[in-house]
Amino acid sequence: MRGASVFGSAQDGGARGFELLEGPEPTPALLLEIDEEFDRLLQQLPSVSLREVALLRMEGYSNEEIAQKFDTSVRSVERKLQIIRETWRDGLE
Repeated sequence: MRGASVFGSAQDGGARGFELLEGPEPTPALLLEIDEEFDRLLQQLPSVSLREVALLRMEGYSNEEIAQKFDTSVRSVERKLQIIRETWRDGLE
């Protein structure tokens, strides 16, 4: 596996690693579309607690940290995450 070296190096006049893959910033229209889709997905969830768990998970909190915040078990958080996944998957079909 070659990693970023496959893109060339500064010594051989090539791009510097993954910088070659950088693209333009997202347009305001795309950001608005993402925001609207995010809101739509959250509104599909049948309860406030599921929305809160989804938001915390997307913010990078672990299942253990979420369980501590809600003073509940990790298994309870896992069940909520399963409901969230199923709800969103069903919404795509």
